Amino acid sequence: MKGGVNVMRNTLKKAAALSFFCLFVASLAAQTPFVKITSPASGTVVHPGESLTINVDATPSAFRTIFVVPFASLMDKSSKSPHYVVTIQIPSDLASAAYPVGVIGVPMSGAIGKNEGLTGPDRDSIMIDVERSESPKRLSAKLLDLYNVPDGFHHVGEIRRLYVTGTFADGTKVLLSRSKLTTYEIDPPGVVTANEDGMVTAISSGSAEITVQNGDATVVIVLTVP
Repeated sequence: MKGGVNVMRNTLKKAAALSFFCLFVASLAAQTPFVKITSPASGTVVHPGESLTINVDATPSAFRTIFVVPFASLMDKSSKSPHYVVTIQIPSDLASAAYPVGVIGVPMSGAIGKNEGLTGPDRDSIMIDVERSESPKRLSAKLLDLYNVPDGFHHVGEIRRLYVTGTFADGTKVLLSRSKLTTYEIDPPGVVTANEDGMVTAISSGSAEITVQNGDATVVIVLTVP
């Protein structure tokens, strides 16, 4: 009987210790300052020259300020509420592509964690898709090496960059290689491959055509792998 009582006591002690540990962990989690982008959603399409409003929730009074990268716009640093709003301007000459936009909270101590990128409780990020509102009138494309020097393939396994430029109605020239609206069609398949960022890889010897399209504009280039 005495042994059974001891077992029960030990079980209760373990349960109490586990409960205390869970409460302790929950308390630490509740005390950890956080920053979270609530809008816009990741993948939102914006146009060059437009304004983009970013809404952020954060731990009240936990941060000296919150700033946006890479645009370095400061959020309402006098606010004591958990909600922050900032409007950033999308550069009018920005190439069409997907870009990361992040927010970082600067704690009251002023010390920001290093080498965390845009991940961590005191920072958050989304991707925005910057695209022109109209389609290009014409496209041009040329193959460059990784140092942006015009070059062709020399052997199987090489990787080259396809530099796609769109000319718009107002005469503006915009880099469209990484635009989500730019597509790459290869004929015949099996000589080269192209990813959505315009990086072309030689996979076998031969010649192939790459048809590049963005909106109603297309351009065809011929590639040869020796």
